[in-house]
Amino acid sequence: MHINNNTKSICSKCLEYRFITRHHIFPKRFFKKTKKAPILMLCQKCHQEIEDRIPRHIKLSKQDYIALTIKFLKEGENVKSIRSRKNTGQRVVGYNTKKELQLYY
Repeated sequence: MHINNNTKSICSKCLEYRFITRHHIFPKRFFKKTKKAPILMLCQKCHQEIEDRIPRHIKLSKQDYIALTIKFLKEGENVKSIRSRKNTGQRVVGYNTKKELQLYY
């Protein structure tokens, strides 16, 4: 599934059916972009919310970016799961019922 600004799907945070964007868990400005980089599928509103929480000019550790993502997802009481896009080979962040962050291939 190719994601662009005209793709509608379920947002991983608010679970609304909206236009979807890809949020790179590890910012591209600090980390090399690869096909296996973990991403989170978010609507534009939720994407902006998480981007506003990430320091723009300070590089954090990958564990800190994961912790920020977990905190962001936990704030949504209704978040249950994120489907993996197995055909692309790209990692997709999954949030299971045990409230743990997982990376799917």
